[in-house]
Amino acid sequence: MKRDIVLFTGIQRFCKTLKERGYRIAVLRERGEQLNGRQEIDYTIDYDPENLDGLMEKVRGLPYRNEILTVINRREKRVRELAILNTALGRKGIGLEQAEWLTDKYLMRKRMIQHDPSISPPFQLIEDPSSSPRPLRIGFPLMIKPRNLFKSQLVVRCDGLSDLGGSLRMVASRMDEAANRHGVILKRGLLLEEFLRGRELSIDSFVSPAGRVYHSPVVELMAAADVGIEDYHVFARILPAQFEPSQIANIERVAEEGIRALQLVSSAAHIDMVYTPMGPKILEVGARVGGYRSEMMKLSFGIDLDEVGFSTSLGKGGDLVPKCEQSTAVLEFFPPREAILKGIKGLEEVSKLESFHRLRQRMRPGEGIGLARQGYRCPLFVVLNHEEGSVVHRDMEEARRILTIELK
Repeated sequence: MKRDIVLFTGIQRFCKTLKERGYRIAVLRERGEQLNGRQEIDYTIDYDPENLDGLMEKVRGLPYRNEILTVINRREKRVRELAILNTALGRKGIGLEQAEWLTDKYLMRKRMIQHDPSISPPFQLIEDPSSSPRPLRIGFPLMIKPRNLFKSQLVVRCDGLSDLGGSLRMVASRMDEAANRHGVILKRGLLLEEFLRGRELSIDSFVSPAGRVYHSPVVELMAAADVGIEDYHVFARILPAQFEPSQIANIERVAEEGIRALQLVSSAAHIDMVYTPMGPKILEVGARVGGYRSEMMKLSFGIDLDEVGFSTSLGKGGDLVPKCEQSTAVLEFFPPREAILKGIKGLEEVSKLESFHRLRQRMRPGEGIGLARQGYRCPLFVVLNHEEGSVVHRDMEEARRILTIELK
């Protein structure tokens, strides 16, 4: 029996690529998700995210289950589904226990501290945000984070004990609204974490079924605070990153320690870090390729991360050797405050910048928007690309000057 079905946890462009190559394509579809007109899909597996036991039973009963070659996940919210698929199919990869570690910042921190205390910041779980923690085991400044939300949402900084109680209650008061907005169930309690000073970065790594690790080039991150925005989202993702070879070696070493701590095999690993004076520290690990990273790597280096992830899942390794070098930046734009979107001025002018590649407006006029610390995702992102890094950096500043998010 030929194994030629590639199972995706959600539709993506790479489905069409593999279909054209002769593979059959299967895709998970949750209740209410629209996949109409996607001719590359051969099999659709419908499921209810609130009944993953039902998904397990359905996958175990698939008539074509023994023809599935591999499983690919690109979605942050579908790590548990990935674990269900791996378990039901009896394949190597993220399992049910690992899915809990990977979707809960507190459990992830515990695993990494148990493995190697030097690779992750000190932390503490506050089970009841309505009362001040006693005792407080980490110093100020510190970050407050929900256990299982994404994209820096509801992440706030606290600089002193006098502000801690109010900050905890503020984050807790917004959790239900954010959970409903993004279709997630947030876990009880909040994570306190030491604020790390240093350069923010990310690296995407790929782990073969045998446990061999392959690393993509490092991406430099520019925090919102670096451009004067009172928020904790990433404003810009930039390639190429300006790190010394010895620093790259340290980043890759710590990434591999994080992978070992979480026992990852046959999986992508998107790892956010801060390079502190004491070396790299891991903030988070995701079982997927990072947002925008496939496009950025292809534009800057001619590296196809989708191909690397697919090849690595088959135990063949991946081609991560740069074929070229250009500068790329992805900018996320947020409003100055929580409000209703009226419109965005400057889109046409930004599209005329020398390094402009594309943009996407995610939110429509009339929808509610806000900052990441208030529980929102960005309403607009812009991709810049040019052979000269100076042009990209100049246009980053121009885009900030040109674009205005108008509010009602």
